[in-house]
Amino acid sequence: MPNSSGLMTSTAYVELKTNRVKEVELNNKQKDLELKFRNKVVTIAPFKINCDDEKEQKVSSWKYATYTVFGAVRASTGRQLSQTRYRTDLEIFFRSGILTYLEAQRDEKLTGNVIQLQARCRGYLARSKLYKLKVQDVAVRCIQRNVRKFMSVRDWPWWRLLVRVTPLLNVYRIEEQLRLNMEELEQLKVKVEKLEQERTHLKHENDRLEAKLANALVVLSSTAEDGEIEVRISVG
Repeated sequence: MPNSSGLMTSTAYVELKTNRVKEVELNNKQKDLELKFRNKVVTIAPFKINCDDEKEQKVSSWKYATYTVFGAVRASTGRQLSQTRYRTDLEIFFRSGILTYLEAQRDEKLTGNVIQLQARCRGYLARSKLYKLKVQDVAVRCIQRNVRKFMSVRDWPWWRLLVRVTPLLNVYRIEEQLRLNMEELEQLKVKVEKLEQERTHLKHENDRLEAKLANALVVLSSTAEDGEIEVRISVG
Protein backbone atom coordinates (compact mmCIF):
# COMPACT_ATOMS: atom_id res chain seq x y z
CA MET A 1 0.00 0.00 0.00
CA PRO A 2 2.73 2.56 0.74
CA ASN A 3 4.26 1.84 -2.64
CA SER A 4 0.85 2.24 -4.30
CA SER A 5 0.29 5.57 -2.52
CA GLY A 6 3.72 6.81 -3.57
CA LEU A 7 3.03 5.75 -7.14
CA MET A 8 -0.28 7.62 -7.13
CA THR A 9 1.42 10.73 -5.72
CA SER A 10 4.14 10.53 -8.34
CA THR A 11 1.54 10.07 -11.09
CA ALA A 12 -0.45 13.06 -9.83
CA TYR A 13 2.73 15.14 -9.74
CA VAL A 14 3.57 14.15 -13.30
CA GLU A 15 0.05 15.00 -14.43
CA LEU A 16 0.26 18.37 -12.65
CA LYS A 17 3.57 19.15 -14.32
CA THR A 18 2.17 18.06 -17.68
CA ASN A 19 -0.87 20.29 -17.23
CA ARG A 20 1.35 23.21 -16.30
CA VAL A 21 3.55 22.64 -19.33
CA LYS A 22 0.47 22.49 -21.55
CA GLU A 23 -0.85 25.66 -19.92
CA VAL A 24 2.46 27.45 -20.52
CA GLU A 25 2.53 26.26 -24.13
CA LEU A 26 -1.07 27.43 -24.57
CA ASN A 27 -0.22 30.83 -23.10
CA ASN A 28 2.83 31.15 -25.33
CA LYS A 29 0.76 30.18 -28.36
CA GLN A 30 -1.91 32.69 -27.34
CA LYS A 31 0.72 35.41 -26.97
CA ASP A 32 2.18 34.57 -30.38
CA LEU A 33 -1.28 34.81 -31.93
CA GLU A 34 -1.88 38.14 -30.19
CA LEU A 35 1.46 39.49 -31.40
CA LYS A 36 0.87 38.30 -34.99
CA PHE A 37 -2.61 39.83 -35.01
CA ARG A 38 -1.32 43.09 -33.63
CA ASN A 39 1.53 43.28 -36.16
CA LYS A 40 -0.92 42.53 -38.95
CA VAL A 41 -3.52 45.14 -38.08
CA VAL A 42 -1.29 47.85 -36.63
CA THR A 43 -1.04 49.36 -40.12
CA ILE A 44 -4.79 49.96 -40.19
CA ALA A 45 -4.95 51.52 -36.74
CA PRO A 46 -1.60 52.39 -35.15
CA PHE A 47 -1.86 52.14 -31.39
CA LYS A 48 0.44 51.83 -28.41
CA ILE A 49 -0.25 50.32 -25.03
CA ASN A 50 1.08 52.35 -22.13
CA CYS A 51 3.09 49.70 -20.36
CA ASP A 52 6.50 49.77 -18.71
CA ASP A 53 7.17 46.07 -19.24
CA GLU A 54 8.40 45.48 -22.79
CA LYS A 55 7.19 41.88 -22.87
CA GLU A 56 3.71 42.86 -21.72
CA GLN A 57 3.69 45.64 -24.28
CA LYS A 58 4.51 43.19 -27.09
CA VAL A 59 1.73 40.77 -26.14
CA SER A 60 -0.81 43.36 -25.01
CA SER A 61 -4.51 42.63 -25.15
CA TRP A 62 -5.56 41.72 -28.67
CA LYS A 63 -9.13 42.54 -27.71
CA TYR A 64 -8.06 46.15 -27.30
CA ALA A 65 -6.31 45.90 -30.67
CA THR A 66 -9.49 44.54 -32.24
CA TYR A 67 -11.65 47.34 -30.86
CA THR A 68 -9.09 49.92 -31.95
CA VAL A 69 -8.88 48.53 -35.48
CA PHE A 70 -12.63 48.39 -35.93
CA GLY A 71 -12.97 51.91 -34.53
CA ALA A 72 -10.37 53.17 -37.00
CA VAL A 73 -12.09 51.38 -39.89
CA ARG A 74 -15.41 52.87 -38.87
CA ALA A 75 -13.87 56.36 -38.56
CA SER A 76 -12.07 56.17 -41.92
CA THR A 77 -14.74 54.48 -44.03
CA GLY A 78 -17.94 55.13 -42.16
CA ARG A 79 -18.75 51.44 -42.29
CA GLN A 80 -20.31 50.13 -39.11
CA LEU A 81 -18.80 46.84 -37.94
CA SER A 82 -21.16 45.56 -35.32
CA GLN A 83 -20.08 43.06 -32.69
CA THR A 84 -22.26 40.45 -34.37
CA ARG A 85 -19.70 40.23 -37.16
CA TYR A 86 -16.86 39.18 -34.87
CA ARG A 87 -16.33 37.50 -31.54
CA THR A 88 -13.39 37.67 -29.14
CA ASP A 89 -12.72 34.83 -26.77
CA LEU A 90 -9.58 32.75 -26.49
CA GLU A 91 -9.31 33.51 -30.21
CA ILE A 92 -10.90 36.02 -32.55
CA PHE A 93 -13.57 34.85 -35.00
CA PHE A 94 -14.75 36.77 -38.06
CA ARG A 95 -17.78 36.28 -40.22
CA SER A 96 -17.35 35.69 -43.91
CA GLY A 97 -15.79 38.65 -45.73
CA ILE A 98 -14.60 40.61 -42.67
CA LEU A 99 -11.02 39.34 -42.75
CA THR A 100 -10.83 40.00 -46.51
CA TYR A 101 -12.17 43.49 -45.90
CA LEU A 102 -9.55 44.14 -43.20
CA GLU A 103 -6.78 42.93 -45.50
CA ALA A 104 -8.07 45.23 -48.24
CA GLN A 105 -8.06 48.12 -45.77
CA ARG A 106 -4.52 47.19 -44.74
CA ASP A 107 -3.35 47.14 -48.37
CA GLU A 108 -5.04 50.48 -48.99
CA LYS A 109 -3.38 51.96 -45.92
CA LEU A 110 0.02 50.62 -46.98
CA THR A 111 -0.47 52.03 -50.47
CA GLY A 112 -1.30 55.42 -49.00
CA ASN A 113 1.77 55.32 -46.77
CA VAL A 114 4.01 54.40 -49.71
CA ILE A 115 2.52 57.19 -51.81
CA GLN A 116 3.06 59.65 -48.97
CA LEU A 117 6.67 58.49 -48.59
CA GLN A 118 7.24 58.89 -52.32
CA ALA A 119 5.73 62.38 -52.19
CA ARG A 120 8.00 63.35 -49.32
CA CYS A 121 11.04 61.99 -51.16
CA ARG A 122 10.11 63.85 -54.34
CA GLY A 123 9.55 67.01 -52.32
CA TYR A 124 12.96 66.67 -50.68
CA LEU A 125 14.67 66.10 -54.04
CA ALA A 126 12.82 69.04 -55.58
CA ARG A 127 13.83 71.34 -52.70
CA SER A 128 17.45 70.19 -53.00
CA LYS A 129 17.42 70.85 -56.74
CA LEU A 130 15.83 74.27 -56.20
CA TYR A 131 18.52 75.16 -53.65
CA LYS A 132 21.26 74.17 -56.11
CA LEU A 133 19.61 76.23 -58.86
CA LYS A 134 19.46 79.24 -56.53
CA VAL A 135 23.17 78.90 -55.73
CA GLN A 136 24.00 78.58 -59.43
CA ASP A 137 21.84 81.62 -60.22
CA VAL A 138 23.67 83.71 -57.61
CA ALA A 139 27.03 82.55 -59.00
CA VAL A 140 26.03 83.36 -62.59
CA ARG A 141 24.78 86.82 -61.59
CA CYS A 142 28.02 87.52 -59.72
CA ILE A 143 30.14 86.48 -62.70
CA GLN A 144 28.03 88.54 -65.09
CA ARG A 145 28.29 91.60 -62.83
CA ASN A 146 32.07 91.28 -62.62
CA VAL A 147 32.36 90.84 -66.39
CA ARG A 148 30.25 93.95 -67.01
CA LYS A 149 32.44 95.95 -64.63
CA PHE A 150 35.59 94.70 -66.32
CA MET A 151 34.23 95.55 -69.77
CA SER A 152 33.44 99.08 -68.58
CA VAL A 153 36.94 99.79 -67.18
CA ARG A 154 39.28 97.76 -69.41
CA ASP A 155 39.91 100.79 -71.70
CA TRP A 156 40.41 103.12 -68.75
CA PRO A 157 44.08 104.34 -68.59
CA TRP A 158 44.25 104.11 -64.84
CA TRP A 159 43.08 100.54 -65.02
CA ARG A 160 45.88 99.69 -67.42
CA LEU A 161 48.35 101.34 -65.08
CA LEU A 162 46.99 99.37 -62.15
CA VAL A 163 47.27 96.13 -64.11
CA ARG A 164 50.93 96.86 -64.86
CA VAL A 165 51.85 98.05 -61.37
CA THR A 166 50.14 95.26 -59.41
CA PRO A 167 52.73 92.57 -60.33
CA LEU A 168 55.51 94.95 -59.26
CA LEU A 169 53.81 95.41 -55.93
CA ASN A 170 53.70 91.68 -55.53
CA VAL A 171 57.43 91.47 -56.31
CA TYR A 172 58.14 94.14 -53.69
CA ARG A 173 56.09 92.22 -51.14
CA ILE A 174 58.02 89.05 -51.92
CA GLU A 175 61.36 90.84 -51.56
CA GLU A 176 60.29 92.36 -48.27
CA GLN A 177 59.21 88.98 -47.01
CA LEU A 178 62.54 87.47 -48.06
CA ARG A 179 64.42 90.24 -46.25
CA LEU A 180 62.45 89.61 -43.07
CA ASN A 181 63.10 85.89 -43.36
CA MET A 182 66.83 86.48 -43.79
CA GLU A 183 66.91 88.71 -40.70
CA GLU A 184 65.10 86.08 -38.71
CA LEU A 185 67.54 83.45 -39.98
CA GLU A 186 70.53 85.56 -38.89
CA GLN A 187 69.04 85.97 -35.43
CA LEU A 188 68.56 82.24 -35.19
CA LYS A 189 72.17 81.66 -36.25
CA VAL A 190 73.40 83.99 -33.50
CA LYS A 191 71.30 82.15 -30.93
CA VAL A 192 72.62 78.80 -32.15
CA GLU A 193 76.24 80.03 -31.88
CA LYS A 194 75.65 81.24 -28.32
CA LEU A 195 74.10 77.93 -27.38
CA GLU A 196 77.03 76.07 -28.94
CA GLN A 197 79.51 78.16 -26.95
CA GLU A 198 77.60 77.53 -23.75
CA ARG A 199 77.52 73.81 -24.50
CA THR A 200 81.30 73.74 -25.10
CA HIS A 201 81.96 75.67 -21.89
CA LEU A 202 79.73 73.33 -19.90
CA LYS A 203 81.45 70.32 -21.44
CA HIS A 204 84.90 71.61 -20.42
CA GLU A 205 83.63 72.40 -16.94
CA ASN A 206 82.18 68.92 -16.67
CA ASP A 207 85.49 67.35 -17.74
CA ARG A 208 87.38 69.48 -15.19
CA LEU A 209 85.01 68.47 -12.39
CA GLU A 210 85.25 64.80 -13.34
CA ALA A 211 89.07 64.98 -13.27
CA LYS A 212 88.97 66.73 -9.90
CA LEU A 213 86.61 64.07 -8.58
CA ALA A 214 88.90 61.29 -9.83
CA ASN A 215 91.91 62.89 -8.08
CA ALA A 216 89.93 63.23 -4.88
CA LEU A 217 88.97 59.57 -5.05
CA VAL A 218 92.62 58.59 -5.56
CA VAL A 219 93.73 60.69 -2.58
CA LEU A 220 90.94 59.28 -0.46
CA SER A 221 91.86 55.73 -1.43
CA SER A 222 95.57 56.25 -0.60
CA THR A 223 94.67 57.86 2.72
CA ALA A 224 92.47 54.93 3.61
CA GLU A 225 95.26 52.47 2.78
CA ASP A 226 97.77 54.41 4.96
CA GLY A 227 95.28 54.39 7.81
CA GLU A 228 94.84 50.63 7.55
CA ILE A 229 98.62 50.10 7.59
CA GLU A 230 99.00 52.25 10.72
CA VAL A 231 96.22 50.35 12.45
CA ARG A 232 97.85 47.03 11.63
CA ILE A 233 101.24 48.24 12.92
CA SER A 234 99.73 49.49 16.16
CA VAL A 235 97.88 46.24 16.67
CA GLY A 236 100.97 44.18 15.91
